[in-house]
Amino acid sequence: MSERQLHREHQSMSMMYGTYADILFVLFPFLVIGMQRLWDGNLYGMLMQPDLSIAAAILAGLAIGKFVLGLVTNRDLGAYKERIVFFIALTLFVVLGPAIILMLSIMGAPRYRGL
Repeated sequence: MSERQLHREHQSMSMMYGTYADILFVLFPFLVIGMQRLWDGNLYGMLMQPDLSIAAAILAGLAIGKFVLGLVTNRDLGAYKERIVFFIALTLFVVLGPAIILMLSIMGAPRYRGL
């Protein structure tokens, strides 16, 4: 391997570990909430709370940020602009949209209106 390829591989690994760290920091509070509800025997209740939708929306935002960061920092990715924009749109459509719809549906449920 040439020195340039090693540098690219090292940069890719650093970005990958940074992404994993971001995801772990976001998921940690939700993991704690899930473990607490499991301990209380109310794990199903977690599925009816907007917590998971909020986590999905945050993860979608992180993914979009990483796509844009990769596009901006690496000039070699300029040839793949269309693919990156497609994945940004796909992330919005598949993750962020349903997360927001679910959050609004749960918050608009009759049992929350009285609170």
